[in-house]
Order: sequence, then structure tokens, then C-alpha cells
Amino acid sequence: MIADLILVAALSDDGPALFAVGGQAPGLSGQAMQTLDMTRKQAVLTFSGTPGRPVSQPGAAAEIVAQYALAVRHLRLRPANVVFMGMGEPLDNLEEVLRAIAVLREPSGFAVAERRITVSTVGIVPRMGELFARTKAQVAVSLHAVDPGQRRALLPVARKWGLPDLRDCIARAPRTILLQWTLIEGVNDGDPDADALAGFCEGLDVRVNLIPLNPGPVPSQRAPSMDRCRAFQKRLRDSGIRALLRMPHGQQVGGACGQLAGARRLLRNHVAAG
Repeated sequence: MIADLILVAALSDDGPALFAVGGQAPGLSGQAMQTLDMTRKQAVLTFSGTPGRPVSQPGAAAEIVAQYALAVRHLRLRPANVVFMGMGEPLDNLEEVLRAIAVLREPSGFAVAERRITVSTVGIVPRMGELFARTKAQVAVSLHAVDPGQRRALLPVARKWGLPDLRDCIARAPRTILLQWTLIEGVNDGDPDADALAGFCEGLDVRVNLIPLNPGPVPSQRAPSMDRCRAFQKRLRDSGIRALLRMPHGQQVGGACGQLAGARRLLRNHVAAG
């Protein structure tokens, strides 16, 4: 039974609920993490992949749909927004992602509006065009830096595709692209960084999503002050760039952006302290 597959669930004081799920039922293997953010106007479910079978492996579509069903069953609500991101690059197995989207959008099933589904990618340029053509889902690109060397350091997996190729791909996109920029103190949060990002965005149909770094496995890396984050956002807006500063939610249970990989341990601690 699907309810028996929930290993542990925790609810953060600021809204998001984090689930660790797993079991031997068809479509689920190992452990998976998902975050349901209930602080927003409409619930958002984020899939992170699993240590046993990330999004890039066969069978991921069935697992993703099963996770969505768990959220519906356990919380008695139907998340209206779905985000593919986290462990595993979604475009490494585009067919599984598209299959999951097709099931989630099915009118006789969960009926998630395709425009409310977002696929996050580091920028697998050869597959982005196919993604644009085969689904109306929103696309988010993890950018984080526009200096090639700095971006390779922050995103080693993205070193195969250069920024000029990525920018050309974004320029050909048939709809607005969301650019994700994790703000890291002393790394990419300065005025020159904002100016470089604004230059990258010039002429593109994009929105920038600014994400203050959440606590993670590298203690030396931390988020800038909120004043610095707002100044970065203002500098972009003054350059004519649409920029949203996302407030952190879910840190308490390890369900914030970038925290899902270690969330099982945090969840157990949270529930034990319960």
C-alpha cells in the first residue's frame, strides 16, 4: 500500500514539509526526497531524485509519479506546482522526465497544468531544444556565474557546454527562461557579479531567481546578508532585469534548496526531537 512507503515526514515551522520515501513497491527503490512548500499561494512539490535511482536512471518516471501520489495521499491535497531538480540532472534522461510530465498532466489523473511544471537543468545544451519542443513545461537553468572558470568551479558537471552555447540556446527558447543564481558570500554576490549577470541577460527573455545559499556541507560557504541580497536584486532591476529574491524556507528540516541530499539524517533528528 502506498501509505506504508513513507519512511519519515517532518513539517518545518516556516511551512515546507519534507518527506523521505522508499520501499519495495513497484516504482520505488531506495530512498527519495521531496519537499512540499505550503507557504506559497499554491503548494509546490519538488522532486530531488534518489541515491538508489536518480532522475537520470531508467524507471525514474514511475518513481516520480509515485512520490507525487504519496504527497496527495499523505497530506490530502494536490500540489499544483511541480519542480524537477536536485540529485541527478533531469535532461540526462529526458524520456523519463517527459513520461512523468505526461502522466502528471493527464486530465483524468492528477491534472497538473503543464505550465506549472518546471524542469531545472545545469544547461545540457543538446537536449534543451528537444525539451522546448516536446513540452510546455517551464525551464530553469542553474547559472550561478557568468565567468566560465567560476561557473566550472561551482558546477563541474556543466563544464562540457560553454556559456556562449548556453546563451544562444536560451535566446532561441520559445518562452521565458528562469535563470537560477545561488548567492554565495564573497563568491558571486558583489556589484561586479550583478553587472556581469545583467550583461548576460541583455536581450534575453529571462527572469532571474536569486537564492541565498542554504546551510550545506561546506561550512566556509554561506549566504550573504539579506541587505546584500537585496542590493544585488536592486542592481539587476536598475539594469532592467526581472529579478526575484527567494526567501529561504525549510532549512529546519533540511528541505531547503541544496539541502535534500542530506535530509534523511536531518529528518530523523527532527522527528526524534519531536
